Amino acid sequence: MNRLQKITTLCVATLGLAAGMAQAEMGDMKGPGDCGPQWQQRKPDPARMAKFMEKRMAQIHDALKLAPAQEPAWNVFADKVKPVPMAERPDFEALSKLPTPERLDKMQALAKERQERGAAHAAAVKEFYAQLNPEQQKVFDAEFMKHLRGGPASHGKMRKHRPE
Repeated sequence: MNRLQKITTLCVATLGLAAGMAQAEMGDMKGPGDCGPQWQQRKPDPARMAKFMEKRMAQIHDALKLAPAQEPAWNVFADKVKPVPMAERPDFEALSKLPTPERLDKMQALAKERQERGAAHAAAVKEFYAQLNPEQQKVFDAEFMKHLRGGPASHGKMRKHRPE
């Protein structure tokens, strides 16, 4: 056996061993979509999300240093942008049994509903933004950019969510 064959054999054996070890670590996975309990996504917790939103809104409120005359506008804004309780996910099994045209109609109705909620949210933000002075508008812009991916405040960083 020449040197190239020995190196190739060694590389193949090493890759085989690594693949075997990786397979052993994955254990008894049930399929490509099931990565085991340690990798399952956390289910949405409405109470935790509400607590986070209250905290976040309080941070924005404090950062804006609102004048007493602006408080009513803040209260209206905070009420309008309050998250809607998470709707039930569509029953994909039921959707898959529908004929394609009906399934597309249902999917478009869901998308339209999301679009309308987004438009109402944007209108509430614009209405409140108009009540702020230029300095407060800068603060508001900075606070909202913190949570947009790719914004200046998060440039080059991965966005991480940590439990409280």
